[in-house]
Amino acid sequence: MRRFRMMGAAASVAALIGAAVAAGGPAAAATTNGVGTTRATTTVLNVALGNNGSLLNVRLVGDDGTANIDPKQGSPSSAASSISPLDTTSSVSALNIAVPKVSVSSTGAADNKSVPSIDLATPLTTGSISPLSLSAAVDSAQGAASGLNSVLKNVTAVGGLLSVPSATSSLGATAKPADADGLRGASIPSIEVLNLGAVLAGLGVNPANLTVAQVSAVIDALKTTIPSDVGNLDGAGLTQLSDLQALLAAPPLSTLLSTAPTTPLTDPAVAPVLGAITAALGGTIPPGYTVADLQTLLTDTFTSAVNAIGTAPLLQVKDLVVGITTKAADTVANSTSSINASLGSIQVGSATIPGVDLATVVSGANSAINSVLTAAGLGNLITVKALDQSKSLGTQGGYVSAVANLTGVHVAIAPLSSLAGGATSQAGTDTMNQILGSGNVPALSTAMSTLNGLLQTTSTGALADGATVDVLGVGAASQFVPASSTTPANPSAPSAPAGTLATTGGPTQLLGLVGLLLLATVAGLRWLRRPATSN
Repeated sequence: MRRFRMMGAAASVAALIGAAVAAGGPAAAATTNGVGTTRATTTVLNVALGNNGSLLNVRLVGDDGTANIDPKQGSPSSAASSISPLDTTSSVSALNIAVPKVSVSSTGAADNKSVPSIDLATPLTTGSISPLSLSAAVDSAQGAASGLNSVLKNVTAVGGLLSVPSATSSLGATAKPADADGLRGASIPSIEVLNLGAVLAGLGVNPANLTVAQVSAVIDALKTTIPSDVGNLDGAGLTQLSDLQALLAAPPLSTLLSTAPTTPLTDPAVAPVLGAITAALGGTIPPGYTVADLQTLLTDTFTSAVNAIGTAPLLQVKDLVVGITTKAADTVANSTSSINASLGSIQVGSATIPGVDLATVVSGANSAINSVLTAAGLGNLITVKALDQSKSLGTQGGYVSAVANLTGVHVAIAPLSSLAGGATSQAGTDTMNQILGSGNVPALSTAMSTLNGLLQTTSTGALADGATVDVLGVGAASQFVPASSTTPANPSAPSAPAGTLATTGGPTQLLGLVGLLLLATVAGLRWLRRPATSN
């Protein structure tokens, strides 16, 4: 399995642990006295449908932490941590959903909270969150700190467009007399960023209208096969098998289907078309096959093919791991802004996209995704980026400022209207409706079809006006000014800038990053839970 990383992993993890241990250790005389603020945030999934989310905007599992001992940013000193399970805004009032936030805050004594589980069963999502702990505390000598650990389980979102079997997240924010530190860590072992059936349904594709040629081309583009009594069939095999449709619709097979369906294919009545049947089945007829078995084979195989399209991952990312640390101290030289991120692989359909670096893999994923859509009668609608990052370290308004921001995966779906000529079909072949019969074609995505109905505002589908999907947006920002400096009169709170596409080197290992981040956070939380004096 290939892995791709940002530079400086080992150094950054060491810095993260050092910051947490410093927070968790006994009080010591600070070498530098000053004031500062840290903000850290994560959004596991953010989905916007329509122009800038005009149709629907979903923030799923957002956690935020702050720590402040700068009177110019607020007094008294404070710390807070919160998790927002689900917040949505929509042009359809029924889809404006807010699952209650869980939060802690402190201006002195520790505020700790644990919640066994938060249910995410809504019209837009399924699954649950299990926040392990949230903590916040302020100590007059040591400063302010907040922390959070959470686990995401079996989540699906936005009409089945995305699914996350599991994810872990940790957050820590501290503001101490010597410096201000932020750390974020998150890990997703596997996430289906785009489900093909949901994408096609969201773009208004009716599976009953898909032709044999389109279904066969999609199966080949997905690098998969369909099991049947005559072996695993690729696109060419499906096209060949579809020749049974014409044979079964004409004598002698049509007559036998209605009068004697159990007639074996060795019967003399079948002899006139036996050669054509053998060719349609790829040269081999299973022993004991009857006329009825031919119909069952045709129906079952193409039903399986449509179902395979509906359940296929159009884009799946494995082992997405992100770690960020920001430290603002008395000088830029003593400060840090570091991003560490890796992903194990990117998969389209059944194929893992090859490549020796991230840029090659992402380019290959874009090509593979759009080849699938083209096969379905669409075209180049989707653009993917991975490990999109920005960071800065310097001075701003008299403060030392450290900022880091990263988006694990970004997907943009262009409006359907951007296709020249719109969606196309391949004439001259049977449709799934003709092969399987009216009303017997399985839905590509029941969940997306339901969402299409709920949105009510589009005649084609929920994705027809465009969409963006962001997976694992992580950021931290810290600022600090020594007490000996001239404190700015109106300092601005730190914030993370917009991301730019990361450049990465060759494959490597980023072992144990999230485990170390969790360990660091736990160390910090031990300090948070100690008896604290009021500020």
